[in-house]
Amino acid sequence: MWLCVLLLYSVLQGSSGCTVDRGDGGTITKSAGDSVELPCSCTQQTKGDPQTVQWGFTRKFMGGQYTAEHSVFPVDGSKNQRYNGRVQRPNQNKRGTVALIISNLTEEDEGTYLCGNKEYIRAITLQVSIDKIARNITYFEPTPEGSNDIHSYLKDIDYYLRRFPNATVEDRIYLIRRTSSREVSQFIERQSNSVRSHYDLLCQALIEEFSNHLAQTGLVAASS
Repeated sequence: MWLCVLLLYSVLQGSSGCTVDRGDGGTITKSAGDSVELPCSCTQQTKGDPQTVQWGFTRKFMGGQYTAEHSVFPVDGSKNQRYNGRVQRPNQNKRGTVALIISNLTEEDEGTYLCGNKEYIRAITLQVSIDKIARNITYFEPTPEGSNDIHSYLKDIDYYLRRFPNATVEDRIYLIRRTSSREVSQFIERQSNSVRSHYDLLCQALIEEFSNHLAQTGLVAASS
C-alpha cells in the first residue's frame, strides 16, 4: 500500500515540471550594445526541467495577453536569424533559475519578452536606449576652435545608428542635440515642421548652414 503511494507521489512530482511565476516582471532599460539578463523563476522544478521553459517576444504587449510573435529561446533559426549567437541561458543547472541573457542589444530587441513552460505566463519589458552611443560621437561645435566638420559629424551619426535600424527622426534629432552645441539645437528649432520631420532634408539644411557658417567664421577669424 505504502509502496503504491510512494510511487504515485514520485510520478506526480516528476510530472509537476517547472512552474513559472505568473504576472508582470516589470521593465528593464539598457543601452545599445549592452547585454541584459531577463529574470524568470521556476518553482516545483525537477532536474532538467529548465530546458522545457521557453521564451518568446512580442513588440506590443497587451496586459494579460501572453501571445508571442516569435520564439527567442529555443532559437528557431529557420524563421528568425536575429538571435543566433546572442542568447543563452545562465546557470542551467541551478534549480529555480530560467533567466535569459541577450548580448549586443539593438533597438530591434526592444519589446516584451514572455516566459513560460507549456504556455507563456510571465512578461518582462525591455527598453533599449541610444544614450550610450552618444559617448562615441565627437561633439560638434561649429566654431574655428571646435570640431566643426559637419559632413564627418553626420556620417558618425549614421554610422552609430546602424544598431538602430528602426530609429525615428525624433531619435536622430535627439542624438544630434546630445552631441552638438546649443547653436545647432537652436537652428533645428527654427526649421519648419516639414524639414524637422524629414531627416534627409534636415541634414541638408544642417550642411548648408554650418558649411557656410564655418567659412564665414573662418574669414572673420582670419581678418581679425
